[in-house]
Amino acid sequence: MGEFNGWLLDIYEHQTAGVTLWFVEEGEQARRCLHYPFQAVIYAAGPSHRLRELWRFLRGRRLPVTLSKETKTDLFEGSVEVMAIAFEPVTLKKLHRLMEVSFPDLTYYDVDVHVGLRFAAATGIKPLVKCRVEHEGNQLVNAYPLASEYDLNMEIPDLRMLTIEPDVDPDYQPPQSVRFSIPNKAFPVPASKPKHLLIHLNALIRRYDPDIILTRYGDSWLFPMLQAYAAEAGSQLELNRDASRAIQMRNGISFTTYGQTLYSAKRSYLYGRWHVDKRNAMQFGEIELLGIVEQSRVTGLPVQETARRSPGAGISALQAYTAMQRGILVSHKEQQPEKFRTIKALIRADRGGMVYQPTIGLHRRVIALDFSSMYPSIMAKFNVSPETVGWGDDVVPELGLPISQAKQGIVPAAIEPVLLKRMRIKQLMSEISRYDCRYASLKQQLSALKWLLVVSYGYLRFHGAKFSLAAAHEAVTAYGREAMLQAKEVAEDMGFDLLHMYVDCIWINQPIETETSPEQVQALIQAIEHKTGLPIALDGVFEWIAFLGSRRDSRVPVPNRYFGYNRSAKEIKVRGIELRRRDTPPFVCQLQEEMLNVMSGLFIKDSFDRCVEKLWELILNTADLLKGLKIPVEDLLVHHRLSRELDRYRSPSGGAKAAMLLRDHGKERQPGQIIKFVHLRDGNVHPWDLGGVPKPSNVDVNRYLKLMIRAASNVMQPLGIDEDLIQRRVTGAGFQRSLFPTYI
Repeated sequence: MGEFNGWLLDIYEHQTAGVTLWFVEEGEQARRCLHYPFQAVIYAAGPSHRLRELWRFLRGRRLPVTLSKETKTDLFEGSVEVMAIAFEPVTLKKLHRLMEVSFPDLTYYDVDVHVGLRFAAATGIKPLVKCRVEHEGNQLVNAYPLASEYDLNMEIPDLRMLTIEPDVDPDYQPPQSVRFSIPNKAFPVPASKPKHLLIHLNALIRRYDPDIILTRYGDSWLFPMLQAYAAEAGSQLELNRDASRAIQMRNGISFTTYGQTLYSAKRSYLYGRWHVDKRNAMQFGEIELLGIVEQSRVTGLPVQETARRSPGAGISALQAYTAMQRGILVSHKEQQPEKFRTIKALIRADRGGMVYQPTIGLHRRVIALDFSSMYPSIMAKFNVSPETVGWGDDVVPELGLPISQAKQGIVPAAIEPVLLKRMRIKQLMSEISRYDCRYASLKQQLSALKWLLVVSYGYLRFHGAKFSLAAAHEAVTAYGREAMLQAKEVAEDMGFDLLHMYVDCIWINQPIETETSPEQVQALIQAIEHKTGLPIALDGVFEWIAFLGSRRDSRVPVPNRYFGYNRSAKEIKVRGIELRRRDTPPFVCQLQEEMLNVMSGLFIKDSFDRCVEKLWELILNTADLLKGLKIPVEDLLVHHRLSRELDRYRSPSGGAKAAMLLRDHGKERQPGQIIKFVHLRDGNVHPWDLGGVPKPSNVDVNRYLKLMIRAASNVMQPLGIDEDLIQRRVTGAGFQRSLFPTYI
């Protein structure tokens, strides 16, 4: 028997021998392929006579399954008698579909759990977590972890990466070249010759044998194009490390999450190595590859799955992993049905987070405090889980709802280690310099864990979640509102004035001329933590902060529209204005950013009058460039996400019009995809993906001036300058009616 230390790189179903596993061996860094006779087990529950009929049904078809009777635990029903059905993982979907069609009245468990997650629950081996492997030849005998996925300084192998990128967006115009990159070497290959691309790619893979193929547009353009060419030419595309498997292609899908329609393009999965498309990975722009690996290690989902799915899929996998380790069944059906309640009871219970209307205007020397992962911390501390709410000796504040503390719930058990690891990373980051070589990677890990925690709260009520209950979701917000009120009382008792509260953040200042000392802030933090039992941290000391009013009525405050100079971080913090919106043209974002940079010196190095003078210069100069058609057309691009099928638009927006024009030219767009376009005169648009650049004289200058003025007014509003004044100065005498006929 042989053995080695290594890391699990990939796992997938074998056609006849359970699962195939690829390991990176420690030391020599060899890549090992092993097979393991691992069986998937699903469970069926229901009346005894129906289970006997299912038994006879499966036996009669001579299916390669092993059947047994077991007693398992349902999260909500307690102990249940079930039929355990064990079989080769590769037949799972087909077998489950057959049973559901023939026995739709039965309840099925553990049917849609990924094989990698099943293996992790059985062995404790997750992707890229160091383990000890025992084997005989190419057969895995035993494996056990040598480290924890929650270790802070986790050892990881040196993975080989091949990067492939076209020189332009293929949706915009055909690429002229494709750039192949390995460490210390990069070279372009003409994109117009698929044969050359195929030869170079195959040669690189044979010689370099990468573990990761990192692409841009690999899912949507490169791999489908090369596959089509290889099939037509009778050649092979040697992307898989496992030569017995073909590339797995999955169709693109549109889906809705948190009220937003998103689109995931066609997906190309490899066997034995990873393919990650930076343009098609859900969170790559924020957490990058290391963050994807971190989520994969924590949740147990393979890296290629983690990259292309939302963090909600990750938290669902983590909860399923926790349940399976505890011997609890993972229901195929979704959340528990909500109990009947009166309208009055619903209004009382479902109130959301605490929002205190801000004091509109410009405020100096403001302290911002932020509860650290407030809702996940509440779930962990108060044991809020679908199976703990509704019974027990403790009571949820405001709701009067009983909650049990007798045993840790599934949801708290799943997220508590994630919370602790995130807190340890934050502590380490506070102790090292931003120029430390570890800082960037720690930041990516921190962000990856943050997103898992963020969605853990929403999944308490998400209709597709396995472990969800509306009352548990409401209990979390009730605890949150109570904590915010307690924090407010503590701050006011210590002499601070409350300016604003928003869900988990508090802004306060002291009505005195002397500045609050760090010792006073630390004493306040400790007092709030003692009162609430929840971790809270200093988000920053703002030299000044501006809370904005509504655009329709500046006297009406808007909770999440503000900006200010964070003296602690030496940066402007912005929420709720054009700079934060993805559909804002780049020149408008640039103007607003430059204005905010000027304002960063307010009360510090510039006088108030000098600051206002500089802001006017920026606004008028940008307006002159726009009216003189001197702003590059690329800086006028508007990004619009399609929210529905094109035929369902009654009054098409600019983005819908652009998508319709693309469709007329054979470029179909799906709900959730981003459409880039330029506004033209007479309500027309130019879709950017059609290619070409519209003439500057055809650009709808009026519309862009309106967008610019609106953005400028949001920055100037706290200084007492409204949109009407900016409009008059920008247009000048004699230009108002001709330049702005649509709204003057």
